[in-house]
Amino acid sequence: MTAENPLTLLKKLDELRITNKLSSREMARKLDIPWETFRQWSGNRQRKPMPCRKYLGKIEDFVTSSKVETNLQLVSAAAVPREAEERSEKVRHLLLLLEDELRFFRDGPESVRDVFRTTLDPGDVGYISSLLGMLGDEGRFGRWLALTTNKFNYFRKERSRK
Repeated sequence: MTAENPLTLLKKLDELRITNKLSSREMARKLDIPWETFRQWSGNRQRKPMPCRKYLGKIEDFVTSSKVETNLQLVSAAAVPREAEERSEKVRHLLLLLEDELRFFRDGPESVRDVFRTTLDPGDVGYISSLLGMLGDEGRFGRWLALTTNKFNYFRKERSRK
């Protein structure tokens, strides 16, 4: 027999079904329980039959595993924004540093831009520039990601020079 009260299990199952935006039929399919049998436990009937032990076991396993998955998703979902904020802050500082360095090339004579052009790969500069631009809009980013064949090659070239 299950550790939880059958009515509590059915209530938790219904909450999971609603949270995951599943129909009763889809939930029955997920549990591998015949729809007609599952349907009898749900709905607005005054007197609902209780699931048999076999089905209660399936429901409890599903509810328990869903709790674990939900908790893991909550933990990872909470960690992602923090990491994204930290990394965004790093990029912000790097952009400030980059703008300061690029101002030297912008304001200097042609000879310093020649050094820039021979030192940096134009493909890498273009890749970073377009990536930064595309990150501002998810729709554009998705299209760019699907279509771009550019890669950042600086480190590969550095290794081949040595």
